[in-house]
Amino acid sequence: NMLLPMSRCAVTRPATRTIPFATSRSYAVRATDLPGNVGAWAAATVQVRAVSEASTAVRRSSGWIRYSATDAIGGKFLYTDRTGAWMRYTFTGSGIAVVGRKGPNRGRAEIRIDGVLVKTVSAYASTQSGRWVLFATAVDPSRSHTIEVRVVGVSGRPRFDVDAFLVLR
Repeated sequence: NMLLPMSRCAVTRPATRTIPFATSRSYAVRATDLPGNVGAWAAATVQVRAVSEASTAVRRSSGWIRYSATDAIGGKFLYTDRTGAWMRYTFTGSGIAVVGRKGPNRGRAEIRIDGVLVKTVSAYASTQSGRWVLFATAVDPSRSHTIEVRVVGVSGRPRFDVDAFLVLR
């Protein structure tokens, strides 16, 4: 028997697909190794659900202000400039994302999953625009999780905007 280095055994090819909200898509993949052996098909059905920042399922602290914008997923954003302001959403799925707005006066927020800090994200950009995925991660789909967005004060850039949560099922 001969062992080959992983770089000679495994080649991955990423694929990116656009999945419209509230629709299901089924995908199937199969592997082929270097000698040409083809594996069995593996299939999965995925759905992306957009949860508005204004949903009653989204809990938040005081200090969030709603405003209309044409580039918002549901037509509106919530923003705050209060350090420590938070927004929480409990979900079940295989992935979660936070969509918001970036701009020159936008700051940072801590992202916590089930109470654990997983990342601090920045919404700073030289020009303003919406529909940015500010954070995304995979989670254990067998149980529910809570994501929290907690605003971190940044001198001169205290504002943070949330548009929606995207849940991958």
